[in-house]
Formats: sequence, C-alpha cells, structure tokens
Amino acid sequence: MEYKSRKFQRYKKVWEEAHGPVPQGQHLHHKDLNPGNDSLENLQLLSPKEHAQLHQRLNPKTAMPKECLDEARTWHQSEEGISWHRKHYHDFCKESLHQRIEKVCEVCGESFQGLWQSKYCSNKCKARARRASGIDDVKRICVSCGEFFTVDKYRTTRTCSRKCAGAASSITKRSKP
Repeated sequence: MEYKSRKFQRYKKVWEEAHGPVPQGQHLHHKDLNPGNDSLENLQLLSPKEHAQLHQRLNPKTAMPKECLDEARTWHQSEEGISWHRKHYHDFCKESLHQRIEKVCEVCGESFQGLWQSKYCSNKCKARARRASGIDDVKRICVSCGEFFTVDKYRTTRTCSRKCAGAASSITKRSKP
C-alpha cells in the first residue's frame, strides 16, 4: 500500500509542476494505461465519472457481462423485483422524496414551498429561465432583409426587427387584391 501511495505522489507531482494543483473532485488518468509512465504527456485530467467509465470500457473483466444485465432486467421487471422496489420505496424514500421544504426561486428570488429538486416558484419563472438559457433558440433568415437572426423556436417571428416587420407587412398588404 505504501508503494501505491508514493507512486500516486510521483505522477501527481509531475502534474502539479506543470499545471498547479489537481482541481478538487478531478482524477489524473494515465492515457496509455501504464501506471509506471508518469510523463506529463501521458497524464489527463478527468472527472471521477469519466474516469470510471473509461476504465470500465477498457477492461472487459470489470464490465458487467451481457447475460447478467439481461437477468437483472428480467428480475427487476418480475413481480418479485417490483414488490422489492415498492417495499424499499415505502421504507426509505416515500417521505423524503415528497417532503415539501422552503426553497428560493432561482429567477425571482421569492421563497416558496417545493420538493427537493424544485428550482422555480411557478411555471412563469420556469418558462422565463428556459427562455433566458437560450435552449430553444434557433437561427432564421429574415424574410425582409435576408439577414440571420436568433429567435425562440416556438415563436412565429419571421423578421429580425420591427423595421423589417413593417416592410414585410406592407409588401404583404400590397400583394393582396
């Protein structure tokens, strides 16, 4: 165990001399999977999740065999599996999952009673946050001037500005009999 501890310090020192301390919650990974190769080019910074997934994919011995996964899926869908999950839900999760607690809305800052994962006090604030994030934004071409503009994909806007909207409106009115 002492050897592993000293070894960890060796490649950690190599990284720290070049990049500074390893950020908390990050792992150093040997790209060539050789723990004896502590060269800087061979070290890579990964999140714990990425590091575990990478080693799982690279080492078939630690990967779950397909037969086990199939059997687990079958058991979880069986009456026994469903009743086991139902019992554990009632014994351990039900109260804590549905308990309302005092929260503060991330958009307007108001206090509200919500579930543990709640972020917003209302659908209005949730929609405002979604619009602000730009997750639904798309690029369109203005029908009047031909320039690209960004708009929420659920809006029917066809022009980039009020000026272009006025021009498009007058063209549409003139073309109608």
